[in-house]
Amino acid sequence: MPRGLVALAVLSLAAIALSVVAIVMTVTRPASTSDQCRTLAWDALPDPASLPDGWSVTATNFYVGGVGTSLVGPAPSDGTSASPTVYLQVTCYGDDSHLAMVRSHDSAIAAGNTDVTFTDLGDESFATTDAASSGTAVYVRQGPLVATLAAQNGVDQGDLEQAAQAVADGLSGAGAAAANGGPSSGTSPAPSVAAIAPTSSDDAGASPSDVPSHVAPDLEAMLPKTIAGTTMASQSTLGTTALGDDQSSQSLVASLQKLGKKPSDLQIAEAYDPDQNVDAEVIAFRAPGVKGPALGQAVLDSWLAGGASGVTTTKTTISGKPVTRVDYGDGGSFDYLYEKGDVVFDVSTSDPAVAAETLTQLP
Repeated sequence: MPRGLVALAVLSLAAIALSVVAIVMTVTRPASTSDQCRTLAWDALPDPASLPDGWSVTATNFYVGGVGTSLVGPAPSDGTSASPTVYLQVTCYGDDSHLAMVRSHDSAIAAGNTDVTFTDLGDESFATTDAASSGTAVYVRQGPLVATLAAQNGVDQGDLEQAAQAVADGLSGAGAAAANGGPSSGTSPAPSVAAIAPTSSDDAGASPSDVPSHVAPDLEAMLPKTIAGTTMASQSTLGTTALGDDQSSQSLVASLQKLGKKPSDLQIAEAYDPDQNVDAEVIAFRAPGVKGPALGQAVLDSWLAGGASGVTTTKTTISGKPVTRVDYGDGGSFDYLYEKGDVVFDVSTSDPAVAAETLTQLP
């Protein structure tokens, strides 16, 4: 997803530790990240062979600044409970990675979580647990990368430790590969909207991670089909799938509630280049019954929820359209918010010419 800042300006990782929702498409913004930083995070997924026996990597979602996935264990033989699951998020914070760890720990403790003893991993690590849910979250930093593992459904302590070690190895491997000028693995980036089950017989043989969601086709139809000569793919989902427990998501949920809406009312469509040849992504937000300015302000407020410094917003006109330009002060991409009727569009790019061309194609 587009880059920006705040979602992960200070991830409320303690909240993620309690989440039972798989990490999928996110509409939040990672902090202070460049294209190189993004690629580093994408290359940091753990080797499935290093996971505990019977565990696999599923439902991977690549977005600008990080990657989220689910590590799922074998289903209990008695069939009475869900498969043990560890939700993993890896984010590249650049020079702010240690600060992200500090603030994440402070946030977890402030939320009532307690520190627990865990194997030392990476450059620094810690783990917390929540007394009410018994959920455990493990935080690992390696250089600019921060990984959060949120254990659910009674994950065995030994399995969690092995999974965390595999994640730490993935972080280290990504950094080593980057230093040598190559990717850490052969994993190919996938669309940033989470995969869903095949919707037709033609898709029956496809891997779930290759099948995009299309819950709002009319909203997708408003997005550009090509940008800078590159054909764009599109997909869409609902807020119930896209929003998590991080600070930015929860800010948007709160704003929707004030507008009389639930996350299930929020529709989100995305146009993206699967091959990443064009520096642009476009997202459309719609909550039927909510006017564009109100929804646009809610989206913008969610990005700024972390209170990070260096962010500026400017009202301007590009390609004849009034936009709010969001500059994160890190030399990377800008976000351009544009409202039309009840739809809010976000164009994310570091190229002003691409922004102008893209905005020209919007309604």
